[in-house]
Amino acid sequence: MRKFLAILLCCAAVCCPMWSCKDKSGQSQTESSVQLECKRVGQPKYGYIDIPVYWKGYVDEAVSDADVIQFSDANGTNIITMKYYTDTDAQTLTLNMWGMLESSVNELTSAIVEIDGIKTYQLYGTVPEIGKIMAMWILDGSDGLTHCITIEGTQREVFDLADTFNTDK
Repeated sequence: MRKFLAILLCCAAVCCPMWSCKDKSGQSQTESSVQLECKRVGQPKYGYIDIPVYWKGYVDEAVSDADVIQFSDANGTNIITMKYYTDTDAQTLTLNMWGMLESSVNELTSAIVEIDGIKTYQLYGTVPEIGKIMAMWILDGSDGLTHCITIEGTQREVFDLADTFNTDK
């Protein structure tokens, strides 16, 4: 299962087409991608990310923390949650999140990746009780805040949207 997740999350360009938002000229950002009409969403402290135009704001009743912003597809299957922290750094937050997730996420795995040129800690695995893959990216932004982007979904391509995150609109 661990090898499957690593291949699924890290090698998608080889295994299957990736989602890609069209740029302002209407051109796809990558040649081997499925083109989607996207919109840029977010807020100054949370950061910004591209999502498909048919996605909407979302409120997960199970999330008690009001200090998040969320977006999802029409049926709530694929969800992006963005949160920021002022009192910790990315490495410490990653270790804390690992401790919180290890009992509920199968095959929890970590990696160091890069988003918007910034060293980013990634945690990912499957959540059997909801039948989804969960991935989390944690980074110290250029704005002095620690950002956490979490994506839950059933479609591999939804995780490609994390690559569009940055702290600038």
